[in-house]
Amino acid sequence: MATDAAGDVYVSDSGNDRVQMFVTPATIALISDVGRDQGGQARIRFLRCSADDASSSAPIVRYDIFRRIDPLGTVTTPSSPSANEPATVELAGWEQVGSVSAYAESEYNAVVPTLENATASSLYYTAFMVRAATATPSLYFDSAVAYGYSVDNLSPPAPNPFVAAYSGGATHLHWGVSPAGDFSSFRLYRGSSADFVPGATNLVIATADTGYTDVGPAGGYYKLTAADRNGNEGAFASVGPDQTTAVPGAPGPVLTLERPRPNPTLAGSLTMHFVLPVAGPARLELLDVDGRRTRVWQVGGLGAGAHAVDLAQGQRLRSGLYFARLVQGANEKVVRITVLE
Repeated sequence: MATDAAGDVYVSDSGNDRVQMFVTPATIALISDVGRDQGGQARIRFLRCSADDASSSAPIVRYDIFRRIDPLGTVTTPSSPSANEPATVELAGWEQVGSVSAYAESEYNAVVPTLENATASSLYYTAFMVRAATATPSLYFDSAVAYGYSVDNLSPPAPNPFVAAYSGGATHLHWGVSPAGDFSSFRLYRGSSADFVPGATNLVIATADTGYTDVGPAGGYYKLTAADRNGNEGAFASVGPDQTTAVPGAPGPVLTLERPRPNPTLAGSLTMHFVLPVAGPARLELLDVDGRRTRVWQVGGLGAGAHAVDLAQGQRLRSGLYFARLVQGANEKVVRITVLE
């Protein structure tokens, strides 16, 4: 057995009566993320096929890059991301995503699309192979399969503007639309000081809306971020008591009942936020779609101000449409609720 300068392998029998040449296919050396982009792309570097040589009897004319068609929503996790596996010569289940002309160079590079971006919670791998094609369609040489992934490297910018005003027993927050093309949601956090750290424990709401009314006393500190579809959360904008304006001549607190967050909500938890403008008898009711009371809470003893009550209290509610009603004196508020199993 011998190898020439081009990398072709020659094997002969024991008497050197018959010599067979074997072509070394292209080798995928590296698949890396393309930096500073929104993801969806990877750079593939591969070493040439040994037939990519002027002296070859069937020289390579181009390299076609193929991506395996994996079902979206599944995570391809090879035992080792750098390990290659034999590629099938049948293209069923593969799609072409790029081509590179052959110039007898030692290595080639190309940017190719991935199936899905990797995130902190899901390292999604995409499978690729390189086919070295000759002028004869039926004569080609396939590389082994290699895996790579792409990452969204760019986070949405901080929301701007971000303003707050206090009136009617609530802080009214408003902000601008996110310019990010892959925007998913805004995340609003509330803390008791300017240096509080945003996190799951102080998250008020995740929403695509550009405003929120936070019922309760004035004086809160708020931080707002924008997140994209791949879970990247950008820098935060903030407002505090010094940046919160008061509406002149605004009335005092009024009877308020908010929809649950989120809505639809899951059957095991149904927390209602509400405001009682004065101390005195008040009740919070849960009614089914036919208007029948299923649960009643006397909440007047909580006093004036903002309160929260879990209507489920650990018991699962049947899925369907409900109404929550808050009554104090001659005033009442009703909101519609959708419960999912």
